[in-house]
Amino acid sequence: MSIGEWKIDAEFFLLEQHKECISEALICLKSDVPFCLFQSEVESYLDYYKEVLVSQLKKETDLKLLYFDPKFGDDLSLIINKELEDIDISLVGSSTTDRVRKIIIVDNESFAKNLDWELIDSLRSDLKAANIGAFSIDPRSEHDESELEGGNALNSYKCVKFQKMTKQEQKELKEYISQHPEKDQLSQIVDKILEAKLRQRTNEEYDKSRDQKGIIQRLGSLFSRD
Repeated sequence: MSIGEWKIDAEFFLLEQHKECISEALICLKSDVPFCLFQSEVESYLDYYKEVLVSQLKKETDLKLLYFDPKFGDDLSLIINKELEDIDISLVGSSTTDRVRKIIIVDNESFAKNLDWELIDSLRSDLKAANIGAFSIDPRSEHDESELEGGNALNSYKCVKFQKMTKQEQKELKEYISQHPEKDQLSQIVDKILEAKLRQRTNEEYDKSRDQKGIIQRLGSLFSRD
């Protein structure tokens, strides 16, 4: 996690409330119902804190991560079927399992189809023995209700919402950064995260922006999933 030669701790938070959100998500994904969505009106918060969460999950020794990216042609049914190959058919529907917890990380969530969300929901409702959960940025703000019929499947997710910083909080943060020994690099990163890009957009605006680089790409190799 670096930009040039400068290292940044993945536990960097704009607000204490944001830190609490990450803790809440971690607790959820290790619970009996490990399905979690991030919400915020500021898109850059979601992109940034998603990678913070993934970084934290990778440190957990008792779970593994699976990645699903519908934008690049991943087939979720193949991913799930592979995980179910060695499951005892008699355990289907059972809530008791000794299998290692796995979490599906959904990337480019706005490209996921209704069927994808329904498949993930089946892991919660019918295939608990698989011990597979899921995490995503909430895709519903990118669609109107008619587009995302599978939105009902998302109602079972734990929703964690990151508050938007007030102008006063932003001012205080920048004052703090001004006294930081790595103030130039840190200021550059924080300025990008604080770009107040609203999550909700018109269909036309979304079509134009869906292929643009996300906040993490704009920041360089701040996070790595290797």
